[in-house]
Amino acid sequence: MTDGPDWVGVLFASAFMAAVILPFFWREIRDAYRWWKARPQRAAHVRKWREDFAAANPEGPPITPEEHAAFRAWLKDQARAAARLTPQPGSAEPDGCRLGGPVWLAQGQEWPLSPRGQPMLFLAQIDFATMPPLPGFQCEGVVQSFLPTDDDLFGMHPDDPGLGVGAITVLARANGAGAVRHENLPDFDWARQSSPFRRDADRLDGVVLTPTPFTAQIDSNQWQAEARLEGHLRREGAERWEDALEAGFSPDRHAHHVGGYPVFSQYDFRAPGKHDDFDTCLLHLTSDDHVQWSDVGDVNIMIRSADLARGDFSRVILWWDCS
Repeated sequence: MTDGPDWVGVLFASAFMAAVILPFFWREIRDAYRWWKARPQRAAHVRKWREDFAAANPEGPPITPEEHAAFRAWLKDQARAAARLTPQPGSAEPDGCRLGGPVWLAQGQEWPLSPRGQPMLFLAQIDFATMPPLPGFQCEGVVQSFLPTDDDLFGMHPDDPGLGVGAITVLARANGAGAVRHENLPDFDWARQSSPFRRDADRLDGVVLTPTPFTAQIDSNQWQAEARLEGHLRREGAERWEDALEAGFSPDRHAHHVGGYPVFSQYDFRAPGKHDDFDTCLLHLTSDDHVQWSDVGDVNIMIRSADLARGDFSRVILWWDCS
């Protein structure tokens, strides 16, 4: 006669395995449960999106040749001048464009601190005197961007971009006014600080950027493009407009640049009447061999054109996302 299973032993072994294994997978199990539990909310969100989309884009007659011609004219008018910033070998100088490295501040300027009182990280410098002519931008002067390192999002507020105004610091000075050299956080601690630089050498020594002109085309991720398509997306022929906007995703889009259009891996945080006055891309940085934004993302520093004209860099918004 064969003895039955040792249920006490089975239960003990199961409890032991659960106690040993579950802690290693607790986060995955918790996230999977939350995802499963949120199914009704996700379904409701999708239904609401479909209803809103249908209401905003009623079915209508095919798009006429005149409308296609008007769209092509509008698309042509959206081209913007920009300056590509290409990494090149070279040494950091007081002026010039670059990523990271030492910072030459003007007499009386101090190294900026984060809202929590911690020294900020020097990200990049733009020298307008070395730039090709860009409408709305100065022809001379140096601006230097600094990020908080005690914030994993570098001062961005995904739920309310307006809260990010002023969360980063952009200093401005005249060309040749860099009187005092400062090192870029030589005591940086990777264990408790955040940085987009991939190597300490780039943060400390800098990467020279050489500006060259190019023309940026609007793409379908820009709020202006979404507003232009609104109301037409269920009409026959709208796919031609969408294809034309997709052509705006050129290789230049994923290069460091000043001017032109910001680059969004996911969506534009602006909308009609909502932060759309942040209409100028002061600086866009992509992910490359020197900096990386999470999972190969892009960062944009946006400024109002009126503020840029006044040389007021105190109210910029930093926005970054990744795929």
